[in-house]
Amino acid sequence: MMKLLTVLFFFISFISWTQEDHELVLYRGIENRVYLKDLSENERVIVNDSSILVKQINDSIYLSVPPLFPLNTLRLQVVDQHTNAMKMEQELPVVFIPDPIVELLIRRGNGCGAYPVLKSWTQLNPEFKVEFEVLTYTIETNYRKANGIGKTLNFYSIHVLKLISVGDLFLIHAKVKGPDGIIREVKNQYKF
Repeated sequence: MMKLLTVLFFFISFISWTQEDHELVLYRGIENRVYLKDLSENERVIVNDSSILVKQINDSIYLSVPPLFPLNTLRLQVVDQHTNAMKMEQELPVVFIPDPIVELLIRRGNGCGAYPVLKSWTQLNPEFKVEFEVLTYTIETNYRKANGIGKTLNFYSIHVLKLISVGDLFLIHAKVKGPDGIIREVKNQYKF
């Protein structure tokens, strides 16, 4: 049994380690950093689509992919500036930003006390979190439903939350807008 657990632990660790290399995925609607090792000064990066904005700084390139980019892959080529000889070529997958979560936070004000707000975000990799703007929301409990606009909860939403007891479930439905400009409807369930 112990050998099985050890093998299973190693297998799960290995899978999670191989999935952490998110630099090889380009997200639509945001600026993506791609690190290129040993890129010399007389080499430049070109892409197979003119709608992609390419910015090269030292050993990194920054690619801005349009939100509604029609292709699922993007081909990058490193070429010599003087001879136009291709040094490297790689296709990178282009994906949408994953749907975010919505969570309820308590913010501290400037002498005004604390007030509840909704925050929406998604984690693209261990170092990069993308924030979303909360446009509208609905908080739903077993007892009542409250609607609001923006990230700050209105008085009625706060009142509905005060009616729930420890152990009760509540839902947050929200329309959020990401940096890619796409409006998404998300729903999260929480236990109080």
